[in-house]
Amino acid sequence: MSAKPFCVRCLIREMTDRDALAQIRKYQSQVPDHEKADDELYEERLTVCKECKYLHLGTCLKCGGYVEARAYRTAQHCPLGEQMW
Repeated sequence: MSAKPFCVRCLIREMTDRDALAQIRKYQSQVPDHEKADDELYEERLTVCKECKYLHLGTCLKCGGYVEARAYRTAQHCPLGEQMW
């Protein structure tokens, strides 16, 4: 019998906006410095996300992740393709 997989969606719906932001900040603080996008790149990526039709309540409907977490790592890219960011 396998363990129940971790379900982010089930937990997110129970969070307040403040809790969700705290989770993002906690995640960002744990990213190694060499993997962090600099402030300019991070803001550029978020600007693209803000204009995207797949952004919903801070979540990307294409990948299911928080855009503020995904955009924070240099190795991550938009699920719509690297031409986006």
